Amino acid sequence: MDTSGVIVGILIVLFGILNCFFGYTYFRVLLAFWGFIIGGVLTLPLLQQDIAPLTAIIIGVFGAMLGAALSLLVFRIGVFIAGAALGYTLVTMVLSATQAPENGLVLALVGGLIVGLLSLALNRLFIIALTAIGGAVIIITGMTMLFDPERIGQAVAAQQFGPVLTDLPPHIVLVWLLLVIFGILSQYRFETD
Repeated sequence: MDTSGVIVGILIVLFGILNCFFGYTYFRVLLAFWGFIIGGVLTLPLLQQDIAPLTAIIIGVFGAMLGAALSLLVFRIGVFIAGAALGYTLVTMVLSATQAPENGLVLALVGGLIVGLLSLALNRLFIIALTAIGGAVIIITGMTMLFDPERIGQAVAAQQFGPVLTDLPPHIVLVWLLLVIFGILSQYRFETD
C-alpha cells in the first residue's frame, strides 16, 4: 500500500475513535460531516449520467454541502437522516450477507424509516448508540484498509461495500462488538458526569 493509503487509513481510524468514544459530545459536527457524505452520495445517480467531469464535481460538492447545511439547520431532521442511514446500512449489510430477496431495496428503505423514527423517539440514547456503532464500523473499515487493502480494493472495483464488513472473521466481529459496548459505556458515563 502506498503512503497516501496509509495516511487515509489512519485518518479513518482516528475519525472512528472520535465518533465511537466521543460521538455524543461532537454530534453536531459529526452530523454536519455525515450530512455532507449523505448529500454527496445522493448525487451519485446523477453523476452516472453522461456529463462533463467538472459538472459532476460541482453537482457532487453542491449536494454534499446542501446535506451538511440541512443537517445542521434542521437538527431533528438530521437525527432522523442519520438514523435512517444507519437503518438502511444495517439492513443492506444483513441482506447482502444472507443474499436476500429481490425486494432488498424496499426492505432497506423500510429499515431506514423504522430506525429513523426510533432515533427521534430515543434521541440521546440513539445518538450515543449511533455514534458508537458507526464509530466502530469506521474503525474496523480503517483497520481493514491498513491491514487488508485488497479487500477494500475488491469492494471498490465491484462497487459492493456490504461484503467488506459482513464476511469478516469472528474475532474481528468480536472486536467490533467490544468497540460498540465500550463506546456506548464511555459516552454514557462521560455525558452523565
